[in-house]
Amino acid sequence: MGSGASCVAAGWLGRRANALAREPQEIRLQAEMRTIEIGGKPARVMGLQQPNGEQGISLSANDPFDVVLQNNLPVATAIHWHGLHPPNDQDGVRA
Repeated sequence: MGSGASCVAAGWLGRRANALAREPQEIRLQAEMRTIEIGGKPARVMGLQQPNGEQGISLSANDPFDVVLQNNLPVATAIHWHGLHPPNDQDGVRA
């Protein structure tokens, strides 16, 4: 059983090291207001849009990424990543 666990751990660590070695994918997002339909009525909501018009982002596990956020909202904003726990030096604003 010990050798099986070490094989699993080695595979996971290898994938993790490979992900860390890759250059992060740069993703540009714009925070802006948009209109969606809720219950047959238009509603204005805040959203994140990519340059190609797609809303939000979807990535595979362990894929490194770097987001550039352009805030087009009338108020300050930030992105909260559900399920991610970035290191302290990677969870803030860069100058």
